[in-house]
Amino acid sequence: MRQFLTTAVNDFRLIFRDASLRVFLVMPILILLVVCFLCPYLKETYPEISDYVVYIVIMSCTQASTMYGFIYSVVFLDERDTEVAKMYGILPISKNGFLLTRLLAPYLLSTITTFIILILQPLYSLNPLGTFLFAALFGLLAPVLALSVAGLANNKIEGMTWFKGLNLVVSLPLAAFFVPDYKYAFSFIPTFWAYTGMYELIIEGSYMLFLIVGFTFTSITLGALMRFFIKRHFT
Repeated sequence: MRQFLTTAVNDFRLIFRDASLRVFLVMPILILLVVCFLCPYLKETYPEISDYVVYIVIMSCTQASTMYGFIYSVVFLDERDTEVAKMYGILPISKNGFLLTRLLAPYLLSTITTFIILILQPLYSLNPLGTFLFAALFGLLAPVLALSVAGLANNKIEGMTWFKGLNLVVSLPLAAFFVPDYKYAFSFIPTFWAYTGMYELIIEGSYMLFLIVGFTFTSITLGALMRFFIKRHFT
């Protein structure tokens, strides 16, 4: 716990020093306003689009995670630019343990933020336990994106490009709702299982299988990304 608090405080000092990253921290408020006020307005004023509001709510589940994922990817890229990462690499500590400690803060923040957005939205009456479990699943997207962007990019400019591309990829499974006969063509993307399960939760359908597969698939992806990132970042 002490190591977690120390690393989280140090990381957030870096984040608050960068004005461009501070802007991203207001994003959860904007997402909350869209889901709590704009979506109900659209649903009531334009009945013809009311069937699509559910997809905006599902999409909002990923936005907090992608935001924290991007912020932490920039933190990782910054410490690589300044060669602080090499110093971490020679410390007599477990790289896996150190990295997991670093990723815990964005994961918890993403999970809590997503849960608050879902539980406060006025459109659907959601099961609190199911809502928390899906918030925890969507929260895994933050460390996945942070490691992907920081592992693939050589600098912050490339990081922005990779972030835009990967953000598009994780959003792609939303298209599965519009081509139901081919929806499993998107199942190779971890967010497919989270999106589909979240939809089942909203319509009070059977979501447990999607939740289990989603956690399993995303955890395996995260484990593979950790191995790739450690080789790239600390040497």
